[in-house]
Amino acid sequence: GANAETNGTAFSVVLRDLRCGPFVFREHQVRCRRENPRHKHDYECIGFLVQGLGTAELRRESWTVRPGNINIIPRDTPHSERFGTEVIRWCGIEFPSVREECASAANAIFAQPRQVTSGQAVDIARRIHAELCAVDEVTPLALSGLGLELLAALVRNGDAADHRAGSPWLWRAEELLRARCLEPIALDDVAREVGVHPIHLA
Repeated sequence: GANAETNGTAFSVVLRDLRCGPFVFREHQVRCRRENPRHKHDYECIGFLVQGLGTAELRRESWTVRPGNINIIPRDTPHSERFGTEVIRWCGIEFPSVREECASAANAIFAQPRQVTSGQAVDIARRIHAELCAVDEVTPLALSGLGLELLAALVRNGDAADHRAGSPWLWRAEELLRARCLEPIALDDVAREVGVHPIHLA
């Protein structure tokens, strides 16, 4: 049984569950629940939202979570989730134990919590979910390969983010605008979220 203090699986129904190589792939669903209380996982986890809308609160950060967003949650990182829709579904890629050949990539990816909202990693996560929904005799092989491909894409994504020009608050503003591109959002709201004066942001 899952322990709510350490394992977020306790707060959801697992629709699909498949272990392939170093990965565990799961599709989760939450219905008619407004939030998951503060909890942590005893494994490294990548979550890819498939349906619904919500926010994730962890440490001093708050993320808007939409379909297509990837949330990277390191092991033992306390976080909570609030849901804005009746049904939430996400694909979880878990790493119960990290193999030696993946250790360097995993250390880079899970050094800190991070959200990825676009790029190659998001495309691979979509392929992972599609493969998980149409299981056949070669699905384990396909998912193992896609899992490794996702690790490589996330390492490259992180390297690119580390070398972007500008300040971290500016990167956060860009990510916020991408995540909320379908909503009306004011300059003051963005400035408050990233912690700078609106004139400086402008």
